[in-house]
Amino acid sequence: MAAFLKFSAILVFALAALLLGSGRGQAASFEDALVKFAADSYADTEEAIEAITASGHPMAAQVLDALQNTRLLY
Repeated sequence: MAAFLKFSAILVFALAALLLGSGRGQAASFEDALVKFAADSYADTEEAIEAITASGHPMAAQVLDALQNTRLLY
């Protein structure tokens, strides 16, 4: 339960950072971050969330929302 709460807090932070406008990334970094979800590692997932947030990609908010609501399939 504690891990879920920590994960949720990180995800909320990432969404907040995305909404505040961090649009300096590139599509390549977004795609590279998506690959990290397949590693099935908490550390890689955390890095992916941070990278997706920083990417500024138009699909970033949708990907993070899907992850938060357990709708992200990979």
